Amino acid sequence: MIDAKTLLKLMLPRRGRRKYPTAESLIIQPQVDVIVARQPNDDLLITWTLNAEAVEIYGGPQPDHIDRTAPLARVVGERSASISGLDPAQRTYFELAFHRGSTVTRRKTAERALPLQGGANFRDLGGYHTADGRSVRWGCIFRSGGLSRLTEQDGVYLSRMGLRVVCDLRTEREINEEPDQIPEGAQYLKIPILSDEESAESARYMLGNLKRLDAMVEESYTDLMVDQKAAVFGDVLRLCANPDNLPAMIHCTAGKDRTGVAIVLLLMALGVPDETIIADYSLTNMYYTHLRDAQRSNLRKLAVFRVTLNDFLPALTANPTLIRATIHHIQAHYGTIEAYLTGPAGLEPDALNRLRDNLLEPLDDQP
Repeated sequence: MIDAKTLLKLMLPRRGRRKYPTAESLIIQPQVDVIVARQPNDDLLITWTLNAEAVEIYGGPQPDHIDRTAPLARVVGERSASISGLDPAQRTYFELAFHRGSTVTRRKTAERALPLQGGANFRDLGGYHTADGRSVRWGCIFRSGGLSRLTEQDGVYLSRMGLRVVCDLRTEREINEEPDQIPEGAQYLKIPILSDEESAESARYMLGNLKRLDAMVEESYTDLMVDQKAAVFGDVLRLCANPDNLPAMIHCTAGKDRTGVAIVLLLMALGVPDETIIADYSLTNMYYTHLRDAQRSNLRKLAVFRVTLNDFLPALTANPTLIRATIHHIQAHYGTIEAYLTGPAGLEPDALNRLRDNLLEPLDDQP
């Protein structure tokens, strides 16, 4: 419960309220070679930055099951192609063959954001380049918000993807209040980052310090999660290092904070550049309306204390500065991501090697 002193502080008129950036202004598009974007008519528009004399586009239901017998499209002199007529109940992965004389460079790709009816912030981590010239495999690790509102159609879509593990980072209370709809064939694992008591205490602390809520959120990422919950995040990454668990999906309530830190650690371990990691985190802002609407009832209750939506924005938006600060914190306090993961996180060096072997592939695949 909030004590009387805190209540009185909240009820007093506050002058000079801070203005926070809007969610839309915080979105940074990750730099990748190929992008797949769903159009209003459900066609998929594929665009690319690589130069080529001709580009052939192939498709398949899995990244390793691409039908190369007949291209879905062949493009000459263009850097985009629209693909229509695909089964909307089946996720499609693409392989683009870029022809330059006798040389063929291949890139795999897919929609980053999954088109679910009842799920929000469900994204594939594939396609991100690493500093050593590899890329994150498509269709292996997904990040998401809660799964309690998945529709029957969503369940079919996810089951056809072959999802093996759903890793839930929420507290027991959150799980009981909004239980996941688990796709058929997937194993459900609970790895709570915070206890119910810790989550409630963190919320009370932030509510009592609304004037510096942005700083409070940053501290929850660095001091609370990175420092105090290292071993729990080690468990999450150990799960991802086991090929029997892939494809795996990691989620919390919004897919922003606890999931955000887990994915930062994972991408750092894989060698993805800082700016790409920061950009991936910022994509959560595409779902700001969903996050805001989910908190409307709580915000209405706080209105009596003169708490406005703007006051609460740091807790509802995915500000890239949070992840920049988190990465800097890890580097400043632990030296390297390897030192953090094999130290306080307790991840075995062999598990770290398996993580990279399972989730990375050569950037240029020329079979």
